[in-house]
Amino acid sequence: PLLPPSLPLRYLFFILSVVYLSGRRVDVVWSEAATALKLGFQPSGLFQRCRITGTMSGLIITLDTHTRRSGRRQKTHTRLDVRFPLSLGLGLRMARSGFASGVSQFPGGSDTEVGEKTFDGSIAGKGEDSDLVRAFFTTARRARIHRLLSNFTEAVIDDHGMRWQKRGVMTDADEIVRIVRRFQGVAWHLIEDRQRDRVLSDALEAAGFGRPGEALALLQTCVMGEDEANPDDVEEDIVRGHLFHLAGRDVE
Repeated sequence: PLLPPSLPLRYLFFILSVVYLSGRRVDVVWSEAATALKLGFQPSGLFQRCRITGTMSGLIITLDTHTRRSGRRQKTHTRLDVRFPLSLGLGLRMARSGFASGVSQFPGGSDTEVGEKTFDGSIAGKGEDSDLVRAFFTTARRARIHRLLSNFTEAVIDDHGMRWQKRGVMTDADEIVRIVRRFQGVAWHLIEDRQRDRVLSDALEAAGFGRPGEALALLQTCVMGEDEANPDDVEEDIVRGHLFHLAGRDVE
Protein backbone atom coordinates (compact mmCIF):
# COMPACT_ATOMS: atom_id res chain seq x y z
CA PRO A 1 0.00 0.00 0.00
CA LEU A 2 1.08 3.56 -0.65
CA LEU A 3 2.33 5.61 2.31
CA PRO A 4 0.01 8.39 3.44
CA PRO A 5 1.08 11.70 1.86
CA SER A 6 1.61 13.20 5.30
CA LEU A 7 4.17 10.57 6.38
CA PRO A 8 7.23 12.13 4.65
CA LEU A 9 6.33 15.43 6.28
CA ARG A 10 6.24 13.71 9.66
CA TYR A 11 9.70 12.27 9.07
CA LEU A 12 10.97 15.69 8.03
CA PHE A 13 9.44 17.27 11.13
CA PHE A 14 11.02 14.58 13.31
CA ILE A 15 14.48 15.13 11.80
CA LEU A 16 14.23 18.90 12.16
CA SER A 17 13.12 18.49 15.77
CA VAL A 18 16.13 16.29 16.57
CA VAL A 19 18.50 18.79 14.94
CA TYR A 20 16.90 21.68 16.82
CA LEU A 21 17.05 19.95 20.22
CA SER A 22 20.65 18.89 19.62
CA GLY A 23 21.56 22.48 18.78
CA ARG A 24 19.85 23.74 21.89
CA ARG A 25 21.84 21.31 24.07
CA VAL A 26 25.07 22.53 22.50
CA ASP A 27 23.98 26.13 23.10
CA VAL A 28 23.49 25.44 26.81
CA VAL A 29 26.92 23.83 27.17
CA TRP A 30 28.77 26.50 25.20
CA SER A 31 26.97 29.30 27.01
CA GLU A 32 28.05 27.80 30.33
CA ALA A 33 31.66 27.58 29.12
CA ALA A 34 31.60 31.16 27.82
CA THR A 35 30.34 32.41 31.18
CA ALA A 36 33.12 30.55 33.02
CA LEU A 37 35.71 32.05 30.65
CA LYS A 38 34.15 35.53 30.76
CA LEU A 39 33.78 35.51 26.99
CA GLY A 40 30.90 36.41 24.71
CA PHE A 41 28.47 33.80 23.42
CA GLN A 42 26.50 33.81 20.19
CA PRO A 43 23.65 31.25 20.19
CA SER A 44 22.86 29.15 17.16
CA GLY A 45 20.19 30.29 14.74
CA LEU A 46 18.50 29.14 11.59
CA PHE A 47 21.55 29.75 9.42
CA GLN A 48 24.33 30.03 11.99
CA ARG A 49 25.99 27.90 14.63
CA CYS A 50 26.84 28.96 18.15
CA ARG A 51 30.26 30.42 18.86
CA ILE A 52 32.33 31.77 21.72
CA THR A 53 34.36 34.94 21.17
CA GLY A 54 36.17 37.55 23.20
CA THR A 55 39.49 38.68 24.61
CA MET A 56 41.56 37.06 27.38
CA SER A 57 44.88 38.52 28.51
CA GLY A 58 45.06 40.57 25.30
CA LEU A 59 44.49 37.45 23.17
CA ILE A 60 41.54 37.22 20.77
CA ILE A 61 39.73 33.92 21.36
CA THR A 62 37.26 32.27 18.98
CA LEU A 63 35.68 28.85 19.42
CA ASP A 64 33.28 27.66 16.73
CA THR A 65 32.46 24.71 14.49
CA HIS A 66 32.83 24.12 10.78
CA THR A 67 31.87 21.34 8.40
CA ARG A 68 34.07 20.03 5.65
CA ARG A 69 33.56 17.34 3.07
CA SER A 70 35.53 14.09 3.31
CA GLY A 71 34.75 11.97 0.28
CA ARG A 72 30.99 11.67 0.12
CA ARG A 73 30.51 12.53 3.76
CA GLN A 74 30.57 15.77 5.67
CA LYS A 75 32.35 15.96 9.00
CA THR A 76 31.92 18.63 11.65
CA HIS A 77 34.87 19.85 13.71
CA THR A 78 35.20 22.11 16.71
CA ARG A 79 37.97 24.64 16.14
CA LEU A 80 39.79 27.01 18.45
CA ASP A 81 41.60 30.11 17.25
CA VAL A 82 43.83 32.16 19.59
CA ARG A 83 45.11 35.34 17.95
CA PHE A 84 48.12 37.28 19.22
CA PRO A 85 47.64 41.06 19.55
CA LEU A 86 50.74 41.58 17.35
CA SER A 87 52.66 39.39 14.94
CA LEU A 88 55.72 37.63 16.38
CA GLY A 89 57.62 38.71 13.26
CA LEU A 90 59.52 35.43 12.91
CA GLY A 91 57.88 33.91 9.83
CA LEU A 92 57.08 31.09 12.25
CA ARG A 93 55.07 27.96 11.46
CA MET A 94 55.20 25.10 13.93
CA ALA A 95 53.32 21.84 14.49
CA ARG A 96 53.77 18.33 15.79
CA SER A 97 56.02 16.28 13.46
CA GLY A 98 54.10 13.94 11.19
CA PHE A 99 50.77 15.68 11.64
CA ALA A 100 49.36 17.64 9.06
CA SER A 101 48.52 20.39 9.88
CA GLY A 102 51.64 19.96 7.84
CA VAL A 103 54.30 22.50 8.44
CA SER A 104 56.21 20.78 5.64
CA GLN A 105 53.44 21.87 3.29
CA PHE A 106 53.68 25.56 4.22
CA PRO A 107 55.32 27.64 1.48
CA GLY A 108 58.34 29.79 2.20
CA GLY A 109 60.71 29.85 5.14
CA SER A 110 63.31 27.25 5.98
CA ASP A 111 63.22 24.25 8.28
CA THR A 112 64.28 25.42 11.70
CA GLU A 113 65.76 23.57 14.66
CA VAL A 114 66.15 25.21 18.06
CA GLY A 115 69.11 23.09 19.18
CA GLU A 116 67.39 20.86 21.73
CA LYS A 117 67.24 17.18 20.72
CA THR A 118 63.89 16.21 22.23
CA PHE A 119 62.15 19.30 20.89
CA ASP A 120 63.67 19.14 17.39
CA GLY A 121 62.90 15.42 17.14
CA SER A 122 59.17 15.83 17.73
CA ILE A 123 58.29 19.36 16.58
CA ALA A 124 58.47 20.53 12.95
CA GLY A 125 59.13 24.22 12.46
CA LYS A 126 59.85 26.82 9.82
CA GLY A 127 61.01 30.39 10.17
CA GLU A 128 62.43 33.24 8.13
CA ASP A 129 65.50 33.62 10.36
CA SER A 130 66.76 30.54 12.20
CA ASP A 131 68.84 32.57 14.65
CA LEU A 132 65.85 34.69 15.69
CA VAL A 133 63.68 31.59 16.10
CA ARG A 134 66.29 29.91 18.30
CA ALA A 135 66.62 33.03 20.44
CA PHE A 136 62.85 33.25 20.79
CA PHE A 137 62.46 29.65 21.97
CA THR A 138 63.91 29.82 25.45
CA THR A 139 64.04 26.70 27.60
CA ALA A 140 60.69 27.63 29.18
CA ARG A 141 58.96 28.29 25.85
CA ARG A 142 60.28 25.04 24.40
CA ALA A 143 58.89 23.13 27.38
CA ARG A 144 55.46 24.74 27.05
CA ILE A 145 55.24 24.30 23.27
CA HIS A 146 56.49 20.72 23.38
CA ARG A 147 53.89 19.65 25.94
CA LEU A 148 51.07 21.54 24.21
CA LEU A 149 51.78 20.04 20.77
CA SER A 150 52.25 16.59 22.31
CA ASN A 151 48.81 16.78 23.94
CA PHE A 152 47.05 18.60 21.08
CA THR A 153 48.57 17.05 17.98
CA GLU A 154 46.34 18.95 15.54
CA ALA A 155 47.50 22.34 16.83
CA VAL A 156 49.47 24.77 14.67
CA ILE A 157 51.40 27.84 15.84
CA ASP A 158 52.44 30.72 13.61
CA ASP A 159 53.32 34.41 13.84
CA HIS A 160 49.69 35.38 14.30
CA GLY A 161 48.43 32.86 16.81
CA MET A 162 47.53 29.27 17.59
CA ARG A 163 44.91 27.06 15.94
CA TRP A 164 43.51 23.68 16.95
CA GLN A 165 40.59 21.54 15.91
CA LYS A 166 38.85 18.40 17.10
CA ARG A 167 36.47 16.14 15.22
CA GLY A 168 32.87 16.51 16.33
CA VAL A 169 31.11 19.17 18.36
CA MET A 170 32.40 19.56 21.90
CA THR A 171 29.61 18.99 24.43
CA ASP A 172 31.44 19.22 27.77
CA ALA A 173 31.66 22.71 29.26
CA ASP A 174 34.50 21.79 31.64
CA GLU A 175 36.56 20.39 28.77
CA ILE A 176 36.01 23.54 26.72
CA VAL A 177 37.10 25.74 29.62
CA ARG A 178 40.17 23.60 30.31
CA ILE A 179 41.34 23.58 26.69
CA VAL A 180 40.77 27.29 26.07
CA ARG A 181 42.67 28.18 29.25
CA ARG A 182 45.48 25.83 28.30
CA PHE A 183 46.01 27.52 24.96
CA GLN A 184 45.58 30.94 26.54
CA GLY A 185 48.27 30.13 29.10
CA VAL A 186 50.82 29.07 26.49
CA ALA A 187 50.01 31.95 24.14
CA TRP A 188 50.34 34.44 27.02
CA HIS A 189 53.96 33.36 27.44
CA LEU A 190 54.72 33.73 23.72
CA ILE A 191 53.60 37.31 23.18
CA GLU A 192 55.96 38.93 25.68
CA ASP A 193 59.15 38.21 27.62
CA ARG A 194 58.11 37.53 31.19
CA GLN A 195 59.94 37.11 34.48
CA ARG A 196 58.19 33.77 35.00
CA ASP A 197 59.76 32.47 31.79
CA ARG A 198 63.24 33.36 32.94
CA VAL A 199 62.65 31.68 36.31
CA LEU A 200 61.23 28.54 34.69
CA SER A 201 64.12 28.40 32.19
CA ASP A 202 66.66 28.65 35.03
CA ALA A 203 64.79 26.00 37.03
CA LEU A 204 64.63 23.57 34.10
CA GLU A 205 68.32 24.03 33.41
CA ALA A 206 69.22 23.49 37.08
CA ALA A 207 67.11 20.33 37.16
CA GLY A 208 68.79 19.13 33.96
CA PHE A 209 72.18 19.48 35.65
CA GLY A 210 71.02 17.38 38.60
CA ARG A 211 70.25 20.23 41.03
CA PRO A 212 66.57 19.70 41.88
CA GLY A 213 66.83 21.57 45.18
CA GLU A 214 68.06 24.69 43.42
CA ALA A 215 65.40 24.31 40.74
CA LEU A 216 62.65 23.99 43.33
CA ALA A 217 63.91 27.02 45.24
CA LEU A 218 63.72 29.06 42.04
CA LEU A 219 60.15 28.00 41.35
CA GLN A 220 59.12 28.75 44.91
CA THR A 221 59.95 32.41 44.29
CA CYS A 222 57.00 32.58 41.87
CA VAL A 223 53.58 33.11 43.35
CA MET A 224 50.83 32.03 40.98
CA GLY A 225 48.40 34.79 40.13
CA GLU A 226 44.70 34.03 39.97
CA ASP A 227 43.58 36.87 37.75
CA GLU A 228 42.92 36.67 34.03
CA ALA A 229 46.09 38.59 33.18
CA ASN A 230 48.26 35.86 34.72
CA PRO A 231 46.76 32.50 33.68
CA ASP A 232 47.59 29.28 35.47
CA ASP A 233 50.97 27.93 34.39
CA VAL A 234 50.50 24.22 33.68
CA GLU A 235 54.15 23.65 32.82
CA GLU A 236 55.36 25.28 36.00
CA ASP A 237 52.97 23.20 38.12
CA ILE A 238 54.16 19.98 36.44
CA VAL A 239 57.83 20.81 36.94
CA ARG A 240 57.22 21.79 40.56
CA GLY A 241 55.37 18.51 41.21
CA HIS A 242 58.19 16.51 39.63
CA LEU A 243 60.81 18.26 41.75
CA PHE A 244 58.81 17.68 44.92
CA HIS A 245 58.63 14.00 43.97
CA LEU A 246 62.40 13.82 43.50
CA ALA A 247 62.84 15.40 46.91
CA GLY A 248 60.42 12.91 48.49
CA ARG A 249 58.03 15.68 49.55
CA ASP A 250 54.32 16.30 49.08
CA VAL A 251 53.33 19.05 46.67
CA GLU A 252 52.40 22.14 48.65
